Amino acid sequence: MIPFEFVQTLFGVWESLLRFWIALVVLFVCGLFVGNEYLFSSHWNYRITVSVETPEGTKTGSVVRQVSAYNPMALNPDAPAMKFQVSGEAVVVDLGQRGVLFRLIYWNSYQEFFDAFPSSDNDVMKQIEFYNRLKVGEKAELKATTYGLVAFTDINNPKTILSVNTDNMKDIFGDGVSLKAITIERTNDPVTEGVIDTWLPWLNSLKGHYLHGGMTSRNAPLSLHSGNFKTKRN
Repeated sequence: MIPFEFVQTLFGVWESLLRFWIALVVLFVCGLFVGNEYLFSSHWNYRITVSVETPEGTKTGSVVRQVSAYNPMALNPDAPAMKFQVSGEAVVVDLGQRGVLFRLIYWNSYQEFFDAFPSSDNDVMKQIEFYNRLKVGEKAELKATTYGLVAFTDINNPKTILSVNTDNMKDIFGDGVSLKAITIERTNDPVTEGVIDTWLPWLNSLKGHYLHGGMTSRNAPLSLHSGNFKTKRN
């Protein structure tokens, strides 16, 4: 007859092993969800510079943004094979007494990096290899130069935002003011953080909402939200 104490000991060992394997499985599954985006990932930092011609001389502003490419986990079979996202801030160009020009950041602003350095290959993985080989210091000028430019009639009031383009720049900032160039440069410098907050101290109070404070774009000025001025990597 097997002693009760021996059976109890075996049961305790079995229970401990079971708990260990359950914990291991739970950690593995959680790791899949948490590390979902990083099953495959590449990151490229780039500096975007906006140059504006004024009667007082050329004024420039620049920030460093990051493009991330990642392969979503196979837990979602409907997910695309590769996704891209961008993080960083809006570009600020201080025009002195004439005002301040901003070039916004959008969810698809990663495209500006690809437009500046187009890959001739249609295969996504080969495109990623192309960008991984792109040398620091490589520079190009954007053709879509007026996309996402804005200004405020009162920089302390987000509701006073105005859309800016090559046709109305002189009306907003005065005669002799024109967009000179928007350039993109590959860099290893860190992503810009905190600069936009010094210019727009009300930004954090929006808590990710639209410029009128609401949670939807209805009646929001230019349908813009705080994420158009700064966004972080997910």
